[in-house]
Amino acid sequence: MKTIKRITAIILTLTLALSVAWSAQPVKAIDCAGGKDCYSTKVDKNGFYIKKGVLIRYLGNKKKLTLPKKVKAIGEAAFEITDCYKGYVKTLIIPKTCKTIKKEALIFSGIKKVVMKEGVKTLKKRCFADTYLKKVYFPKSVKKIGRSIMETEEGLQGTKIYVYKNSKAHKYFKKTKNQPYGNYKLKIR
Repeated sequence: MKTIKRITAIILTLTLALSVAWSAQPVKAIDCAGGKDCYSTKVDKNGFYIKKGVLIRYLGNKKKLTLPKKVKAIGEAAFEITDCYKGYVKTLIIPKTCKTIKKEALIFSGIKKVVMKEGVKTLKKRCFADTYLKKVYFPKSVKKIGRSIMETEEGLQGTKIYVYKNSKAHKYFKKTKNQPYGNYKLKIR
């Protein structure tokens, strides 16, 4: 009986010690982004999980968000709405230090406005797919654009796409095969 009490006391002490140690760890959240198996992400106090310059996930609650300068690329499903992230960001400002927006980076995100600063160079296929943006600003610096970057199932509704005349983005959207489905206006800056 004494042995059982001692073992129970040791287990309780270890559990308490582990819970105190665990609470000092970075915030963690379970995430099921991109239809992949659930995995654990480590986010900083501002809600960012950045690994080797790639924004893997944002789990913060800002409505207007400017990405930190250390972000060199936005990863797949970085803003996807899940049980852990409710899609708070409505305006996303992408700084010149972010060079690449990867495949399906903003898919199912709830973001309504994207402003890319001069310096963004590569937009991978479907990077804004199923995002239903209302406004998106493309810089002159974009040099590579993948296919179907603004593809949606239901089609865009009143979206304004801002491009510079004769820029890569302007030429991209002028081609019939690259035009998004739905109601949108191409605005020349």
